[in-house]
Amino acid sequence: HATVSLCNIFLNGCSHSGSVAHAERCLQFMKKKHIKEDQITYLELIKLAGKRKDVAAIQKGWANLIRFYKPSVALYHTLVVALSRTGTAEESLMAFQEMLSILQMEIS
Repeated sequence: HATVSLCNIFLNGCSHSGSVAHAERCLQFMKKKHIKEDQITYLELIKLAGKRKDVAAIQKGWANLIRFYKPSVALYHTLVVALSRTGTAEESLMAFQEMLSILQMEIS
């Protein structure tokens, strides 16, 4: 019986191997089996997009993630790393600055 955790493990493998095709198949499987994406699902998709240097996919994954989850330093870390891999310094810096703001609020 498939669970979101098992699907996330598979997506992590897709992220490491850079396989968009397998990730898309996994997402189709999840939709067919009514397995709802969670925070880890979105993070794995952002990591995969970063590895593939796909800024639009990173932005889409981030938009989906923050629709359902409050951004945290850990989430921003994944975003910053993914954007850094694309070579988009300006976007990486903006995400890093947002992350620092969150961190400062958490400390205060």
